[in-house]
Amino acid sequence: MNKDLCLDTLKNIKMVKALDNRIIVKPDERKSELMPGVVLPETAQEQPYRGTVIDTGESVTRIKIGDYAFYGQHSGTDLEFEGVNYRVLEKRDITCFASKD
Repeated sequence: MNKDLCLDTLKNIKMVKALDNRIIVKPDERKSELMPGVVLPETAQEQPYRGTVIDTGESVTRIKIGDYAFYGQHSGTDLEFEGVNYRVLEKRDITCFASKD
């Protein structure tokens, strides 16, 4: 499928929803500063990535919207929607989550 056609289609979309066992997260900004003045390059950071859960598919039961999800660097698919970056993950890509409740 033509990439430009996909981007044109997204212009008319009002929301993006997760399907089945998928989870949409808004990745948190990576912090590369350990302490004032000491900065690690992105390639040296091994800790898992974290994002706020924006939506979950119908087969995801324990993870809720608003929770924090932790996942590996290469997990999921990046998605930009209305100028905001998201990551679409499968439930199995989540290594753990933290609930705000």
